[in-house]
Amino acid sequence: MSTAQLEIRRVKRGKGFCYFYPTGNKVTSQRVIKRLDKLGIPPVWQDVRIAKDAKADLQATGYDAKGRKQYIYHELWHKRQQAAKFSRLSDFGQALPEFRRYCWEQVDNTRWREEKTLALVCLLLDHTGLRAGNRQYTSQNNTYGLTTLRRKHVDTEDGHARLSFVGKHNKPAR
Repeated sequence: MSTAQLEIRRVKRGKGFCYFYPTGNKVTSQRVIKRLDKLGIPPVWQDVRIAKDAKADLQATGYDAKGRKQYIYHELWHKRQQAAKFSRLSDFGQALPEFRRYCWEQVDNTRWREEKTLALVCLLLDHTGLRAGNRQYTSQNNTYGLTTLRRKHVDTEDGHARLSFVGKHNKPAR
């Protein structure tokens, strides 16, 4: 479903919200209002658009307090996604030992190439479970992940490396 099919708008009215169809008519059906309220759309979201179809995969979108677009999907969509994810998990598990061997081969290479750097990142992720991170979170929140770490976050001593940084949700990672 495209966001163009999110036809119902949520508009703040007093201490609550009203819903409007594209025609400008107010949603008055208590059954429809109950469904929309049940979606649990956070009150702080702005520019909220909601699917008219109660069975649509994408039920609603809006922008959170930081201006990031957020999505609410139908419960059945989540179940299908989970099933699809777990159906691929077996293949992933079978491929993982070979991938780890490849990473270690790259790390053992005496030349520093892009493959060696990427292999180190993959092995760190595999062994630590750190979040990947992204530049946007780093610049907006001064928080870091594996791909956005700086030299100041790494302390080496006796051939060992220790990571120390502030991660997502301002949680210290060590």
